[in-house]
Amino acid sequence: GPYRLSDGNAIHQISEQEKENVSPEAKAAAKAMAAKAFATRLAEIDMSEHEANQYQALLAPVAQQVNQIRSLLSSREARATERVWLSRQSHGELDDARIVDGVAGDSNVFRRRADAPPEAGAPQLRPKHLSFVMDVSGSMYYFN
Repeated sequence: GPYRLSDGNAIHQISEQEKENVSPEAKAAAKAMAAKAFATRLAEIDMSEHEANQYQALLAPVAQQVNQIRSLLSSREARATERVWLSRQSHGELDDARIVDGVAGDSNVFRRRADAPPEAGAPQLRPKHLSFVMDVSGSMYYFN
């Protein structure tokens, strides 16, 4: 699309009629520039043109699903709060460490699970971690 190589400057598109008036030499020069940029990018990622074609052939059938997963993962946020035990509560589970206090008459001898908000400015305690495990052994092959 028009934003693929955008450097932040305004992008101006021309009409189809103006595109038809572009000289064949200019079209060839643009095509050569694009091929050079593509070759440079392939060299940066250490990929041959044949490998890039193979990659595109493998990606094309699953591109929609890849975009759906990418969108889903980018929209997910890691948990902002962590579940912790709150002790000295008036209701909840009996706190084994407070049994003696209960015998002495203290009514706050229970504990319960609750979300504890992180401190302001604290780093995220549970960042997103994602692992993919794929079985590519011969037993997983399926032939039609």
